[in-house]
Amino acid sequence: MFCNEYKEMSFSDIADNSYYRIHGRTEADENGLRLSWSNSGIEFLFNGNRAELHFGESFADQPYYVKVFIDKGQQKYCIDGKSPKILLDCQRNTCHHVKALLITENNSPLLLKKITIYGKTPEFLPKPEDKKLKLEFMGDSITAGFGVVAAKDQDTFYTYEEDSTQTYAFLTAEKLDADLRTICVSGQGVWKNCAGETGYRFEKIFDMSLRAKDGYDHSAWQPDVMILNCGTNDVPGKTTEEIMYTEGSALIDKVRKAYPKAHIIWMYGMMNSKFTETLDRLVADKRREGDDKIHFLHVDEIYSQKNEVGAIGHPNVNASVRVSGILSRYIANLLNIER
Repeated sequence: MFCNEYKEMSFSDIADNSYYRIHGRTEADENGLRLSWSNSGIEFLFNGNRAELHFGESFADQPYYVKVFIDKGQQKYCIDGKSPKILLDCQRNTCHHVKALLITENNSPLLLKKITIYGKTPEFLPKPEDKKLKLEFMGDSITAGFGVVAAKDQDTFYTYEEDSTQTYAFLTAEKLDADLRTICVSGQGVWKNCAGETGYRFEKIFDMSLRAKDGYDHSAWQPDVMILNCGTNDVPGKTTEEIMYTEGSALIDKVRKAYPKAHIIWMYGMMNSKFTETLDRLVADKRREGDDKIHFLHVDEIYSQKNEVGAIGHPNVNASVRVSGILSRYIANLLNIER
């Protein structure tokens, strides 16, 4: 029987994070915890039989979606309206493990205000342990999961068909039992975006704490491996191979300065292959200059495979599974990880 005893955890003051893990680049203020990037969110343990996640009001053109992993199950929730919240009712009054992640893109952050738990003697428990391996991905719609759960003939973008936990990035982290951060903006490029405009170049995105907000402190979270899935939108954006080499070199240098000990993998090819030789040569030149932790990984286009295309020519879940297998094996070999 449901019990009305409850406890709250507010994110207006997150000085004490003993009871939760943060996923992704986030920011907190007097209103709560702001979730901006795909796969950003919170993870916690509690004793009780019910949890409520309270969000700030949302009246965006398309709603946010949050995926909640609780114990051995998972569910996707639409976040929209004046006082949106997620209700997690549990059959047993016992310990529960909850991870809630933002899985869609939006121009404005999603505000997580507080968590309320209920039970006979509800209690927040010490937070889950960090993973030993840290992976960070920077990319565009491929990494964000644009249309990843949509049908091949879908020619319109809807947030309910975007799911960053169904991408090659999330699945790679799962295969390697790694903590994950993804910073990704659909349509963007190294030099030009898919419309041939500047947009947010990746060298700019790399320094964002929230989407469209500079000021990220790279020293706060140092990945073991940084994966760049960049350059796809430069093809329709008409970036030249010479510019790709020059700007790609600058991007690698910026990442290397921020992450001096990380392996850097430039992965490319899922939606087009124009810059394969250019990026392969760029990485080879960096290695000749002495950086033996920079790598290039080409993967075959989805259009040459069977049943790998989702909305508007983007990778679907089948493509994510294939590429995550390739990438996870590549990383495991680099780091001598047994799988």
